[in-house]
Amino acid sequence: MADMLGPASVDDGAVFRERLNWLFEHVHPPRRGAYSNKEVAARIAGFGGSLSDSYISLLRTGKRINPSDDAKDWLAQAFGFPERFFDDDEVAAETLRQFAEVKSKQAGIEGVFYRMIGLSADGFAAVLKEVDRVRELEGLPPTPE
Repeated sequence: MADMLGPASVDDGAVFRERLNWLFEHVHPPRRGAYSNKEVAARIAGFGGSLSDSYISLLRTGKRINPSDDAKDWLAQAFGFPERFFDDDEVAAETLRQFAEVKSKQAGIEGVFYRMIGLSADGFAAVLKEVDRVRELEGLPPTPE
């Protein structure tokens, strides 16, 4: 991750490539593998952008460098990351910090989920009631808005 955080001015191509490949390796739905280049191209097309899967492959391998600002923005958006992720080291660092925090919470939530397997309906209801109680103690509504 240290290489990904720059400084971007040393070798923009390498930093861009590292960040792009990191997105492919780490940002995907739970319990499935990485998105393919073709899937990312389709996601980009879904919101009006246009990058081919072969061009994405060239960017990932470093055979093409210096993509347009639009291309960088579309790639970041395809993974749900801020448009400036590839060009702004501070944005990248903060986004990676937030991503790690969310992944940590996700692991905790999955742990609770798996511990609930096998509970009776009453036991399940008791767990949900306790969650509601803790949310209330923290000044939160019973269900997230």
